[in-house]
Amino acid sequence: MEVRISIYFKKASFFCVENLAIYGEKLKIYDNGDDIMANYCDYKGILKGPKNACYGAFGCLEAYDDKRIVQEFGTPENYTLRFEGNCKWSMQCYAQPWTGSWRYQIPEDPMDALIYAEQNHDLGLADISRLYQVELLCNWGAFETDNRTTFEHYVLGKKVISYCPDDLRFPEEARWVSAALIRGMDDPDHLAHLSYMNVRGKIFAETGFSKTEREPFRKAIEERGGTLANGMPLDTYCLIVNPAYPEKTEKYENAVGYGYYILTPEMFWKLLEQPQKSIEHPTENDVQITLCTHYAEPQRILMDVPEDTVSFDLSQFPIDYVNDRAFSSCTKLREITLADFRIDCDFQNCPLERIISDKPATLHRKMFRDGIPPELQMPLGVPDDYAFYDSTFMACARFIREYHAKNETAMQVKPAYDVFLKEYKKKALASDDCLVIGRYMLEELDENILSDGDLAVLRMRALKAGDEAFAERLADTQGNPELKDSEWLIKSAKGKVAIRKYKGHETEIAVPNTMKGLPVTEIETEAFSPEAPGLTDKMRASRRKLKLVILPKFLESLDLDAFRNCQELDRIVYPDGFPEDKRIQK
Repeated sequence: MEVRISIYFKKASFFCVENLAIYGEKLKIYDNGDDIMANYCDYKGILKGPKNACYGAFGCLEAYDDKRIVQEFGTPENYTLRFEGNCKWSMQCYAQPWTGSWRYQIPEDPMDALIYAEQNHDLGLADISRLYQVELLCNWGAFETDNRTTFEHYVLGKKVISYCPDDLRFPEEARWVSAALIRGMDDPDHLAHLSYMNVRGKIFAETGFSKTEREPFRKAIEERGGTLANGMPLDTYCLIVNPAYPEKTEKYENAVGYGYYILTPEMFWKLLEQPQKSIEHPTENDVQITLCTHYAEPQRILMDVPEDTVSFDLSQFPIDYVNDRAFSSCTKLREITLADFRIDCDFQNCPLERIISDKPATLHRKMFRDGIPPELQMPLGVPDDYAFYDSTFMACARFIREYHAKNETAMQVKPAYDVFLKEYKKKALASDDCLVIGRYMLEELDENILSDGDLAVLRMRALKAGDEAFAERLADTQGNPELKDSEWLIKSAKGKVAIRKYKGHETEIAVPNTMKGLPVTEIETEAFSPEAPGLTDKMRASRRKLKLVILPKFLESLDLDAFRNCQELDRIVYPDGFPEDKRIQK
């Protein structure tokens, strides 16, 4: 009589189910169809560590009907074990979190470690790696339902982001790019078709590569003046994809939506070797334009321009905006005409001489080489025409220059700029154009528009810029007593003020000439020292980084320990006539 028995093997190793016997009778194993094969998961992996630890970790792995060691080598202290097997559902399906001590004493004999683990440890991959102190790589997939796999890599229990080794992959895994190429599709999965590729100033990204695999890309890109980002910034130019990666990554999906170029490694290396055509005045066919579908309304983006371009008119191209680094390779660009949309481009590599626009444009100094804007052929406008403060202050500086040149338009818009500068005085004095604006305020606005604190800050900026004449003038100028009392601890007596403690966090400080309407004449002990008592951690850290201090013009007394252990202090500016023997010797 033949009896059929359904048996589920939770764990199995080093034996074959075909040889299973009950009471000495060999059993026949039947495939019960869907019951046995449902959600069947195959896996491959590698274990590295001491031999007994590798065997113990292998013993923890689940098995539906089989698992096996396919290769092993090394020393007892440094062993490598490659394994294959299958389980039900997934590698983590029956895992139980480890609740015991992590200082587990692994049996010294490898087989003892394996057998004990099979009988006692139902753990997830992270816990296996941590408990047995091994490196564990594992790739698995349920190919009955789809052709996707999951790869995980742990070192001593900590997850490592890496690329699945080729020898751990399965033939069933999908190849989402290479498969399309094999089929001969004209545009497989949004791969780019470029006639040239600029690298200088561009940001590249990659997906599906290990750290080792991305290194050649990084080296080649950096040698040509570009950057291979760790993530994928919004001004990315190109994403390099790994055709062997089994699924579409988040980077890939974002690249499609934002219109970044997508290249395989083969495409990248081919474009890298291809010389560019010399084009001084490019047409629509010469530039690179992509479509961004990430937003409700698709937008056309200018991504790149030939590096030999001399002049460029944005208004002549069917685009909605420009990638921030579209002109980063244009080392001959001298003139650009703006269109009816805002740009925030990097012109650092461009010898720009002229920007043309038929209306006020939002620009800022960081766009240009050395922070110096070229000639601007555009209407002057009023402050409300500019969207951002730094752009507006650049426009203020331009207005001031044209006002001094007796420009008629500048005379007309002067009231608007005067109101703006009074309202945003602090921001104006902190801008890159503070010296031009500061002179204008002293000469054209009310005498008391600038406080003692404002004058001190402005003087500091003048000294840093090497404008000694303006700095000297500011030292002799009396401002109003407006001041941030919260930044100073002072003591007043006999019509004078002593600085007891600076409570701010600046690393470049101009001590005001007056406080509370009284002259500042004394700096007390440890007033700026990081070792003074009662400091917050932030104050102490700022004092350690102190670079420059400008002392008040009425200074009479300076304690020799006022700057004790300010090791990064480069310069102390003393008032004229302050005795040499009272100065601190650095």
